Amino acid sequence: RERAGQDTRDKVEEVMAEVRAKDLSLGELRRKVAHLEKELAQEAEAHERTEGQLLSWERENGSLRAKLESRDAADKAASKAREQERSEDRAAFARERADLKSLIGNAQKDVEEMKITMAASRELAEQESARRLQGAKAEAQ
Repeated sequence: RERAGQDTRDKVEEVMAEVRAKDLSLGELRRKVAHLEKELAQEAEAHERTEGQLLSWERENGSLRAKLESRDAADKAASKAREQERSEDRAAFARERADLKSLIGNAQKDVEEMKITMAASRELAEQESARRLQGAKAEAQ
């Protein structure tokens, strides 16, 4: 009996030692789980901050993209306006040049007509002078 009692006590002690070892192991696992849960919470918080920063950057990027597109549109409009102005200037210059060519052509025609008129006037004046000279000669004789 005593031996059976001792065996039972030994068995109980052995089971208790196993229970204590498992309790220690379970406590260690609980500490590890708590530590991992804490790390997970910190990583989740860091992820939320990162996600918030990413959203902020995306908003800022969208704003900058809109500004860039607006500036590009303004530059394009200004460039188009400058090109239109240059085109109008070229057209005005071409018209002015054509007008000047026409004026020069007309002036050259006028000069030629004046030369013809002056030659005719000179010829008439010479004829008139010759006639008067002949008349004066005839009177003198």
